[in-house]
Amino acid sequence: MKSLNDPSKLDRFSSSLSWAKKKEMFGNFVQALKILHESNLVHTNLHLGNILFNKSSSEPSQSTQKIYISDIEMCRSIDEQGQSISSKIFGSIPFIAPEILKGGIHTKSSNIYSLGMIFWCIISGELPYTLYSHDSSLAYEICKGKRPTIPSGTPKDLVEILNQCWESDPTKRPSINSIAFTLNWSMVSDGESIDFYSENLSQHHPNAFYSGRTIDFDFALFDQLKPYL
Repeated sequence: MKSLNDPSKLDRFSSSLSWAKKKEMFGNFVQALKILHESNLVHTNLHLGNILFNKSSSEPSQSTQKIYISDIEMCRSIDEQGQSISSKIFGSIPFIAPEILKGGIHTKSSNIYSLGMIFWCIISGELPYTLYSHDSSLAYEICKGKRPTIPSGTPKDLVEILNQCWESDPTKRPSINSIAFTLNWSMVSDGESIDFYSENLSQHHPNAFYSGRTIDFDFALFDQLKPYL
């Protein structure tokens, strides 16, 4: 098993895939998450490093075979989640939905936000916010509406899915079934190519983290934010 939680590996993998292969891969991501949601479970640490591929997935022709969601011990029943707000969050900030950064509980909609960020990584060949310190300042900007730039040349249907997944208001995000339906009927052309980012892959902020970790926030920093700004 391998993940793509490595900048150079992710860049090579993304650039080797056609749009049709990326769309097929997204469909497999969706089916994996759909199994959890249909079991009334949410993943509380969903990020690119927890998406695993079989060993043959490094080959483009095998890229959509056997995709797994790992760190299953971080799944929680929606009915059993505590309602109290804690100042400690566990996860990777770029993949955490804004309502969670504000101290909310994990929901299916917060998983959809994380899924959109995983899609973006495969599309762009980049990890999100590599030049930023992954701290409360970045969390604050995300809560105000900051999102990664979608690369030029991305098919319109995929752009719409990303923007819907990244809605600040979780009630406006699509369900996993809706995303599956959209992908099934979307028109994704292989005639377009994207402008891959030209940033040096080695230029990462020393405090950019892409694995789950405990994060201690002072939610008072976010008090001035309007809901779903």
